[in-house]
Amino acid sequence: MSVQWITFRIEASVVGGRSYDTRYQALVDAVNAHATDAWDEPTSFWIFESTSSRAAIAASIKAAIATSKDVVLLASMEHTGATVIGSSSKLAALKRLVPALVVA
Repeated sequence: MSVQWITFRIEASVVGGRSYDTRYQALVDAVNAHATDAWDEPTSFWIFESTSSRAAIAASIKAAIATSKDVVLLASMEHTGATVIGSSSKLAALKRLVPALVVA
């Protein structure tokens, strides 16, 4: 079991016929499918405990969001590196700051 965190931006628009609210709820559901405990008080930063791998969580998140417009950064409290899912306009800066970054 490990403690993971995500921070994210869901664009306030309709993408592929899915509204902001629909994609936000899909993200909530994707994370909750993997979480055994969670702190989700902030609107765009959550910490959760999970037995799932980072790759499995990232795949669920990728299916939930509009990767052409939304972005999620997923990482573990115990391990280095992170996974970025979706559209990051500042990917070069993120790669400099997180050398072990995985792009999903």
